[in-house]
Amino acid sequence: MLEVAVAGAEDSDIVAGLAQRPEQVEGAGSRGIGAADEDEAVTAARRAFRFDGIGASEARNVREDFLQRISDVRAVARKYPSSARVHLVVGALMGWAARRLGAAELRNEAVIECRIAAELLPGWDAPLVEPAILLVNEGRFEAALAELDSAEKKLPQPTPHLRWARGCALMGLKRCRHALHEFEQVLEAKPDYAAALARAAEYAFKIGDRSAGIKLAKKAFLLGEQQPYLAWWAKVHTSTVAL
Repeated sequence: MLEVAVAGAEDSDIVAGLAQRPEQVEGAGSRGIGAADEDEAVTAARRAFRFDGIGASEARNVREDFLQRISDVRAVARKYPSSARVHLVVGALMGWAARRLGAAELRNEAVIECRIAAELLPGWDAPLVEPAILLVNEGRFEAALAELDSAEKKLPQPTPHLRWARGCALMGLKRCRHALHEFEQVLEAKPDYAAALARAAEYAFKIGDRSAGIKLAKKAFLLGEQQPYLAWWAKVHTSTVAL
């Protein structure tokens, strides 16, 4: 699954540590809300929605309470209509809930919140990419790619966050070389991004580039993403024993 907002998460968790921060986007100072008020609003949205860690089955068992909390989150967005950051957080929370409840109408509402955020702060990659993340998490990979193509046209250039989401969508379609290219582009900008190193290593092995795979897997291992290296090591060990 790709990362979306969950209650109590920091903004870096919402955007997988790759997206731009609102203040990094040109024109971010014209949002019409003070930084302290915005922080308070984001905290209020997360406080209203304390279901982090709950699975789909548990969510359905407490559906009415879940929906009441969504209503509380909506109220926060209405109170701070000019904050792109608040709308993004609210949209991501709704998307998280929609996946666990299997509620298509709630996902559509989540996308609307993201669209509002994108209009309030043009050029910010996070709200443009978030609808694609929701689609990837639903397994709708072709639709996610189309969403990302549209998002890219609204950005000065493809950002690491957009490329990461596209790589994950391509993974879902088993388009190994294309996925590897996207993760390599992420690493051009963020060479120590462990998750991208792990994904790139995985797909380098898949296309038969063993040397690149080993190099990427070793670096990912040192940064805490151990699975590609351990899988390679286990394969080597098994081959040696068989001989």
